Amino acid sequence: LGMVLRQLVEPYEHVFLNELSPYDDVNPTAENIARVVAEGLAAKIDDGRVRVARVEVWETDTCGAIYYREHP
Repeated sequence: LGMVLRQLVEPYEHVFLNELSPYDDVNPTAENIARVVAEGLAAKIDDGRVRVARVEVWETDTCGAIYYREHP
């Protein structure tokens, strides 16, 4: 899981997010980043045994967002 998550978020590290897809069309808020990461991670690991249920993203020590995926 760690390696899959690393591959998913690495392109977004130390760059201006507004210049990268999907954030060139969607505001890169903590809420939107959590959603994009949750859906991207789910596309890679969801199967009959495991499912991404939520992703938590923190902007600062006191400000963050949680994205909950709906059950199918």
